[in-house]
Amino acid sequence: MRILALYPFLPYPVVSGAAQRGCYVLEILASRHDVTLVSFAGQDDSPAELSSWNACSLFAREPIVVPRQTDERLSAEGERLRALRRRSRLGLPEGVGFFDAEAMWNRIAALDVRQFDAVHVRFAGMAPYALALKQAAPHLRLIIDLDDNPSLLLYRGLLNSRKKFRLRMFAWQMKEMLRTFAFELAALRRFDSVWICSDIDLRRMSDRIGSGRILVVENVVDAQRLASINRDNVEPVALMIADFNYEPNRAGAEFFVAKVWPRVRSAVPEARLWLVGKNSPSQIQEWSGKEGILATGMVDDVGHYLEHAMISVAPIFVGSGTKLKILEALGAGLPVVTTTMGAEGIEARDGIDLQIADAPGDFADRCIRLLTDQRLRDRFAASGRLLIKERYDIPVMSRAVLKCYEALGNRAVEQ
Repeated sequence: MRILALYPFLPYPVVSGAAQRGCYVLEILASRHDVTLVSFAGQDDSPAELSSWNACSLFAREPIVVPRQTDERLSAEGERLRALRRRSRLGLPEGVGFFDAEAMWNRIAALDVRQFDAVHVRFAGMAPYALALKQAAPHLRLIIDLDDNPSLLLYRGLLNSRKKFRLRMFAWQMKEMLRTFAFELAALRRFDSVWICSDIDLRRMSDRIGSGRILVVENVVDAQRLASINRDNVEPVALMIADFNYEPNRAGAEFFVAKVWPRVRSAVPEARLWLVGKNSPSQIQEWSGKEGILATGMVDDVGHYLEHAMISVAPIFVGSGTKLKILEALGAGLPVVTTTMGAEGIEARDGIDLQIADAPGDFADRCIRLLTDQRLRDRFAASGRLLIKERYDIPVMSRAVLKCYEALGNRAVEQ
């Protein structure tokens, strides 16, 4: 098939879980199909660094990268295409409206839409472009890769804000949730295939848009690469890898540092905590150097930390979808302690593949046991690696992605 892929940000270099999934999907599609990628640049509009991305040689043409910050005005073709998008009475969710850019409409409108068989969209923010193209070219098949359940994510954030009496945030999230829910009802039903990453999200979304068009495409990691990590020289370190600019991750780190870490340090005085990832919030930076805590900020490669840390922690209380950092830790052989929310969507068994705890004391106890019992760590490491190899390795995603496109292609031929 000839596929036009629309991305809200370049998935390379891989600096986040979202980029990793997007990168894997593109590489799988480009290995079998004729793919043209059109994408916004990174958030800072930095120049595209694509020379080392192996998938670029597989694309039908060099990726078209659109700067997000530009004074460019709509061309005549861009204006005509943009006029085809449907408007919602409630308005677009901010997460969708943020990506409505004149420069992107112009680039897409300049393409000959007749040359494509399908439009592959990454995240809801790029959906209006695909829906407008469908109006212009009804033959197009539309596929959207959501990762998670957007309205559910907002609903959980809403509950969290209410508990903390953040009235301003609560009001914004209520409005955004209603807009997102309305957008899902109106827009997602017009896609031929809607991808999410867990069976639990499939069941939740089926009631709203019908199960026939929803497909589970699991988040995956490179099991072979992770299994090659040498963990012969681990240190008494608890590792949390996350983007701490993201509120749920920051809140999880605050929970762990304030309520769990003092108990762990009391029982295991030599224990250290590594917070690895973006850490611009001043509070994260202030922790570094105190009570055995190291906040690294952004790193180019987490391999060193996966190699030397003794356990991985993922104190997540708001979210949706499956957490790639948990899968990555399991694949590398790190025993994982997480919450019920963190483990959601992952077909892992509590007490066998990983450990689940929501209360501070319980979370601390499980960390302490793992930090002090090598035999227990070895057992969890073996089970976690086996789980990743069987359920969350790249070939699992490849089979699902290619099967979906094969079905869409067959349906187009029959019609």
